[in-house]
Amino acid sequence: MGFNKEDTEELVIEQKSAPKEDETLDKDVDQQIISEGIDQPAQGVGSLLGKDIDSLKATLGEPSRVDLSAYGFHWWIFNNNLDQYIQAGVLNGKVVTAYGTGPSVNVQPFEIGQPIEEIFR
Repeated sequence: MGFNKEDTEELVIEQKSAPKEDETLDKDVDQQIISEGIDQPAQGVGSLLGKDIDSLKATLGEPSRVDLSAYGFHWWIFNNNLDQYIQAGVLNGKVVTAYGTGPSVNVQPFEIGQPIEEIFR
């Protein structure tokens, strides 16, 4: 505890906290669930994952702009088409994440506006 820099009567409290582990969470991850993934889509936003930047440019053209993300990769922004907006996160020359929205964007195996009841059973 101490006073603020102006040495007024305002009290400044410094507390150190550490996150606490939730003991109720199951620590064993079911490996079967992990291995039951779906195949990577051949088209659409999901197909960009893992591609190099030459393949990305061949698929979508030159980006409208490139922004630095808060996570260390660069967002390549593709927004020349009013019906689709796509961002590809590029790190070390590879697409590591992707985002798309708009009425004509392909987000296989999902669909924009798809009810959650169709996604999760």
